[in-house]
Parts: sequence; C-alpha cells; structure tokens
Amino acid sequence: MSSEPALPVFPPAWRSVSLGMKCLAAGAALLFAAMVLLPILLAIQFHLMTEQYAAQEIRSRGMPDLGVLAGLFVLLAGYLAWLAGLCLCALAPAEAAARPMALAALACWLLGGIALGQTSVATAVGFTTIAPREAEIGQPHHVRPVNEIGFGAAACLLVLASGMLSSCFVCSVAHHYHNAALTAAIHKLILFQLGGTAFVVLIGFLYLIATATWRDAGPWLGAPFAFLAIATVGVGCSWFLRIVKQTRAMLDVAEANAQPLT
Repeated sequence: MSSEPALPVFPPAWRSVSLGMKCLAAGAALLFAAMVLLPILLAIQFHLMTEQYAAQEIRSRGMPDLGVLAGLFVLLAGYLAWLAGLCLCALAPAEAAARPMALAALACWLLGGIALGQTSVATAVGFTTIAPREAEIGQPHHVRPVNEIGFGAAACLLVLASGMLSSCFVCSVAHHYHNAALTAAIHKLILFQLGGTAFVVLIGFLYLIATATWRDAGPWLGAPFAFLAIATVGVGCSWFLRIVKQTRAMLDVAEANAQPLT
C-alpha cells in the first residue's frame, strides 16, 4: 500500500464556476465601459437636438443617434454577460455553500432589469414611443402612472446588491479552499461596496436637490454627479476584476493538484 496522501478531488462543476467568473469579469468591464461612454454620447446627441435639422432627423426615425445605439449595445452585452456568469456560478458544488449567494445575486440582477424596464429610460435616450391607436382617433385612453424615481432607484440598488452578493459568492469559494489572504481581500471589497453604495445614494439625493433648486440648469447639471458616481463604480469594478482573477488562478491551482478524472 502507498503511504502517499490521497490527492483531493476537483469536481468538474468548478470549471463552470471559473468560466462564470470569466463572464462576470467581462460583464463588469462592458458595463463600466457603457457607463463611461453613454453620458458622453448622450451629451453629443443633446447638442445635436439643439440643431433643427438634426433634431427632425432623429425624431423622424424614432431611434437615437448611432453612437448612442452603440453604447446601448455595449450596455446590453454587459448585462447579458453578467447574467450568464451568474447562471454558471449557480452551478457551484453544494459542499462549497456558495450556490445561495449566486442565486440571490441572479434574482437581484433580473429584478433590477425588470424595474428599469418600468421607467421611461428608452424615451430618455432618444427612442420615440408609438402612440396608442385610441389616441390617434381621438378616443380617451387610460394612462397608468409610474413612479420614475422609485423604479429607477430600485433598479440601481438591485444592481448594486447583485454586485455585493457576487462578491459574497467569490468569498464563499475562497473560504471553501481555505485561502485566508483572498478571503480577507474580499471582505475589504465588500466593505467598500457597502460604503460606495451609500455614497452613490447620497449623490442621487444631492442631484435631486440640485435639480429642484436650479430647474433651468439643463442636463449639464448632472455632469459632476455622474462623474462622482462613475468614479466610485470604477474603483469597485477594478477591485472586483482583480479579485476574480486571483480566484480563477486559485481554482486552476486546485485543479492542477487534484486527482485526474478517470
């Protein structure tokens, strides 16, 4: 009989988790790129709307400028990449006790998308809605009021909650493999995410106060608030990408030191 200790077993589900983390990293990068590009592209479109002929062309086709469409495509790609990453992470082995975190993050991500769909964000970026047929023939039609600020705030908070729960999932994976250094680093990231969320909420309240005080300032009033929010999210995104890279490297080492599959 051999006296060498038996090598640990590496469940194949961890490969799906590693791929899921790669999708999360790609989704985070794409979403942050969209956050940086869209305000700039929307500002350019707002400038074009001040010119009569450009404004008529944009309104006649019922779609925003081509640059804004490209930014929205990047945003959608990031949303889907993050969604796919969470679905793959939900396949984590049960003994790691990390699956509930992935499922909770997935639920928050889907609910955030649903809440965002209840707002007029499509109209805000330049899409023209089609009027109901009743309005065309002059018949009265019922309009259901929607709390734009409430749904928008709920969407933002649900997306941020999904990010924090995703970090908790990665922390559970690191704890499962007894990586104390990585676990401590993720704890610091989660604390930063909590503080960053509170800071972003404060920025939102200050923006609402500023728009109520200076009603004629135009959309440029939101530029400094958007910069602070994007910078905060950028720091957290960069930190999260480093954590994911370290976690995937840990899983690669664990697979290399495990028993070969027969």
